[in-house]
Formats: sequence, structure tokens, C-alpha cells
Amino acid sequence: MYLYGWNVERDPTEADKWFQKALRKGHTRLLADLGDYTREGWLGHDRIKTRALAWYLAAAHFGIIRAPGAALAMSFHIPASATRAAEGSSKKLVAELKTFDVKIYPFP
Repeated sequence: MYLYGWNVERDPTEADKWFQKALRKGHTRLLADLGDYTREGWLGHDRIKTRALAWYLAAAHFGIIRAPGAALAMSFHIPASATRAAEGSSKKLVAELKTFDVKIYPFP
């Protein structure tokens, strides 16, 4: 809603806040979408390919079907050092997400 400005003023910062709340509730299917939004710069900041790759890698960890392909495609467009940085960020993100209360979509 806030991302696109549906019935409210478009506010990428508020949208990001709601995405984070959803992740903390176990909505891991959102991870690949966050990769898309970050890749395209829709969350109010510049396109950050390393951050987008980290979202895709985390999504792949949680079994999101389209995430491995998106991560592979993204990895061709950034340097190897950035890919390693994204892998590290992804591992931290996965570890953090596993600590949240996830009653809706249990982690594998």
C-alpha cells in the first residue's frame, strides 16, 4: 500500500517498516519481493545490487522457488567481492529471521 501509494501517500520508508514487521511474523515469501524492490530502487534508496542479492539468497534459503534464479542472474552483474558481501549479509539475515516467532509459515 505505502510502496505504491494506494489510498495513501507513497512512502517507501513506511513500506519498508511494514515489510520488516511482516518478516518478523514469518512471511518469508516476502524476501524475494524485497530483492525485487531493492534491485529496482523502489524502497526509497538507490539500487543496491548487493543488498538485493542478499534478499534473494535469504529467500532461496527459505525455499522461495524463484529466488535461486534471481540470485544467479543478479550475481552476474556485480563483482565477486560484492557477491561474497551479499552472502555474508544473507547468512546474518537468515540467522536473525530464525529467531522470530513464526507461527504462520514455519521455517524449514
